[in-house]
Amino acid sequence: SHDQVYSRRNEQACRHETADIAVIGNEPVHKLAYSIYKEKSEIVSPLHFDSKFNITLPLYPQITIKLEPVPKSLFILFLLHPEGIVLKDIQNYEEELMNIYFAVSGRKNPTMLKRVCRSLTDPTGNPLQKNISVIRKSFTSKLNHSIAGNYIPAHNRKAAHHIPLDSSMVVIPRIA
Repeated sequence: SHDQVYSRRNEQACRHETADIAVIGNEPVHKLAYSIYKEKSEIVSPLHFDSKFNITLPLYPQITIKLEPVPKSLFILFLLHPEGIVLKDIQNYEEELMNIYFAVSGRKNPTMLKRVCRSLTDPTGNPLQKNISVIRKSFTSKLNHSIAGNYIPAHNRKAAHHIPLDSSMVVIPRIA
């Protein structure tokens, strides 16, 4: 009857509408918007730190990069050295890392600052590799791998670890 035809048409319309819906996070998004979003996420965004060292990617306002003070301090150290850092020589950066960690964490205890930075600048220690891994995961969990690679300390066998992102695209507050 007429009611059955109307009901079948509504079911088909609902199936068609849900076929045009994608989900980003928990938000339903029309597939056309999703394709634009996905295309846009192929663009490398500048990297900005605000005065409290929160990390933002201006081209992706919906994405928040969260790092605890220790990996964030290490990340900033790499950003401040676009030429790269040879990990076996990282102990040469201990004082600079302490200044960064002091600014990022807001902690005042010099004994704790030294202890944290000394563990990070031990090239044979696990904390250094663990924190590089945390940095990697924080970006690869939010961005396409091809884009995330621009923000992750990387190296080839003979070169220093460096972040491929052009330093002109990085804004970091002044660290005393």
